Amino acid sequence: MILAIEMLLYAIIGLVSVYAFRHYAFTWIRLFRPPRDPYRDIDAADWPTVTVQIAAHNEERVIRYCLDALLTVDYPLDRLVIMPVNDRSVDATREIIDAYVERYPGLIRPFHRTGGSPAKPRH
Repeated sequence: MILAIEMLLYAIIGLVSVYAFRHYAFTWIRLFRPPRDPYRDIDAADWPTVTVQIAAHNEERVIRYCLDALLTVDYPLDRLVIMPVNDRSVDATREIIDAYVERYPGLIRPFHRTGGSPAKPRH
């Protein structure tokens, strides 16, 4: 019985020693090895084209903030398309979107929905 407990104790001490040695090795590598720079080539990366769609129905009070926030993102503007989807708004949402289209041609491509049912399609 004492031999079994003694063997278990040696096994635990061995595991703790291996675990401690492992962490000392990680610390040594971290302290004295030159750091890796995984983002070195991020400026020259081939970024995909991204289209951001904004659903808008009578959003004249907030559509400016949405568009302004998207225009300040840190993403290459030649790879970004902002598409506000104006869903039959009866307020000034369309005029606000069109004003942004004039200021940022090619970057903002609106879709003004004027027809169809006013609800989600049912299948």
